[in-house]
Amino acid sequence: LSIRRQRQMCIETGFELKLIIEVDGGYHLLDEMIERDRVREQALSDAGFSLLRFTNEEVLHGIISVRKQIEYWIEAWEEANSKKS
Repeated sequence: LSIRRQRQMCIETGFELKLIIEVDGGYHLLDEMIERDRVREQALSDAGFSLLRFTNEEVLHGIISVRKQIEYWIEAWEEANSKKS
């Protein structure tokens, strides 16, 4: 895993998955950030990436649930991609 910090923390998992996991602060609820995030998410999607977004609160107070959601996403990805082989 590689970790980079910008205004939000972004964790990129293996390139093969093309999964980006973001942990966002409350400022992402501001109208200007919602639009900026939407545009960026579309660009990432167009490049073949998937994005899972969690709030700081979800990570701080519900990390088990966050982990399960990530695991479910990876399992679904593996299932979908095993059928392609």
